[in-house]
Order: sequence, then structure tokens, then C-alpha cells
Amino acid sequence: MERRKLIMEQIQEMSWEEAKGEIVFWLVNRKRNKMLLKTTRVLNCGDMALVCGLHWKEGNERRFVLITQEQMSRWRVPIREMLAEAEQNMIQRFPAVKRPLEEVLQEAAKMVGQTWEKEGTGLGRKLILLTNREGYLGASAMLYDGVLKELADAMGSDLFILPSSIHEVLALPDDGEVDWKELEEIVQTINQTEVEDREVLSDTVYCYCRENDLLLPARAFSPKATL
Repeated sequence: MERRKLIMEQIQEMSWEEAKGEIVFWLVNRKRNKMLLKTTRVLNCGDMALVCGLHWKEGNERRFVLITQEQMSRWRVPIREMLAEAEQNMIQRFPAVKRPLEEVLQEAAKMVGQTWEKEGTGLGRKLILLTNREGYLGASAMLYDGVLKELADAMGSDLFILPSSIHEVLALPDDGEVDWKELEEIVQTINQTEVEDREVLSDTVYCYCRENDLLLPARAFSPKATL
């Protein structure tokens, strides 16, 4: 507690010029973080919120400390300017990583001395895990400029985005073989049974439209959509 208090005091004394090189951002669930989000300024992204903080390194341990609304007011920097600085820092220090989910699972099984057989068919073989190089607070990598567009172009289709946790998302080509409602049921079940409450990002499946470079809840593309 004393260490955190000292860090917060140091942050409060920093000028914008001192702080902007350490600004980062990450995504959290809006509903589950109501009290926390009252203390800062955010950019709402559906049922998620993009927040800014400072990247703080202690030895080999990385810390992400939320910037308060009070501190932002002292700096007098618009939230979008702050986010632009944060994006540059994230891309440089925490670049996006895109890997087939099958490959990730295979490596994880090998690390614990188990064997894992690839699926011959099914959704699993099409899923791409998207995070950052650290694998920490990496769901926001999908917001880096051009990341989803590049992935969608490589797959030759629009994308469903399944919020796996605050640390990563899963991308799936929208090839007409699965309905977004089915995917949303899967996401909600996994959130309830396998993801720690503080790491749940969203119960909503999103869709990325590569023609318009637009990310929206999948239900928004339904004929009778109500956001």
C-alpha cells in the first residue's frame, strides 16, 4: 500500500511532457468497473471502456497505473490527444501479436508435458488470437491503427471479434457458417465459468466491417438492430 501511495504521489507531480512518453491504454468492461471509471475520463466502446494510464516498471515487473480525472484536469490535455500518445507508445512497446489459436494451445499443452490434437474441422481451427507481445492487457491491440484491417484482408472477409478477456480477443472470419448469436452465447458462458470476474471484458460479440473499417456490436448489423 505504501509503495502504491508513493507511486501515485510521483505521478501527481509529473508534468504532461514528463508523462506522455509513458502513457498507455487498455480496455475494461464498463458495467463491472462503474466505480473505477468515475475517477477517470474514458472513451466508450460499446459495453467496453478505453482508459489511460502510465506504464510503470519495477525491476522485471510491469505496472499499469490508471490516470485520474484530477490529474488529467491539471494537464489540460484532451482525452483524444492523450489516447493518440498512448497508441504510439503501445505500438512501440507492446506491439500486436496475431497467432492461430490452435498453435497457442499446442504450445501451452507442450509446456505442461501434454499432447494436444488439432481439430479437423470446427471453429477452433479458424480462430486467431489477438493480443500484445506481453500478453497482458492485450485486448486493446485490436484498436491499434490498421490491425483489424490487415487481419480481415488476410482472411478475405469481415471478422467476428470474441472478447476473450481484458488480455486478448479472438478473431473469426465472418464466412456465413456461424451466427453471431451462437457466438455470443459461447462468450457469455465462458465469462461466467472460466474467466475471473475482474478480467471479463465483454459479453458482446463484435463485428469488424473491413469495407468501412468499422467495429460495432454484431447485433448492429442485424436488420432490426437496437443498440
